[in-house]
Amino acid sequence: MIQAVNDVSFAFTQGQFVALLGPSGSGKSTLLYLLGGLDKPDAGELVIDGVDTKKLSAAQECRFRRHKIGFVFQSFHLIPSLTALENVMLPMELKGGASSAAMQNQASALLKQVGIDEKRHNHTPGRLSGGQQQRVAIARALANDPKVILADEPTGNLDSQTGKRIIELLKQLAKQGRTVIVVTHDHSIAKAADVRLYVEDGRIAVKTT
Repeated sequence: MIQAVNDVSFAFTQGQFVALLGPSGSGKSTLLYLLGGLDKPDAGELVIDGVDTKKLSAAQECRFRRHKIGFVFQSFHLIPSLTALENVMLPMELKGGASSAAMQNQASALLKQVGIDEKRHNHTPGRLSGGQQQRVAIARALANDPKVILADEPTGNLDSQTGKRIIELLKQLAKQGRTVIVVTHDHSIAKAADVRLYVEDGRIAVKTT
């Protein structure tokens, strides 16, 4: 049996900006998916905001992920037929409990927070640059005010200058009190992070601050 992640132990605190580093195939993305509840650990504990997610049922885990975790992906994963505003509103609609007007106002505020001008809120992803699409993806990750932001190579498809702006945005989110955990090969993210974990063969080889 191949163990993609094995004998890993760590704790992150609220407001930390964490970089998971290591070669391709080292297990860092698997570790991120475990943290986000997209994969299930075979053993041990995985405690997020006081909840051992390993003990949750599938339905409980889905609700927990929807309320506590925000995901940002390298390829954005925006729905191409929806506008920027509608993409950000989608997690709110899935969560329910708010009026359409309230969700629209919140989504608009989040887009402005990440630097998307109001005149672009009704643009579909195909009419936005890569950097703008990543900002929309970050706004969508913030839609339900999660405790933890998980990002998988968020600057991988961006030019260096746009990547720097995304890094600054992620740092700002950590300063606001969210825990931001990023899988990356980008040395600029590693340099900006409060904590750096180097993963090799499914284990944490080095931890630095």
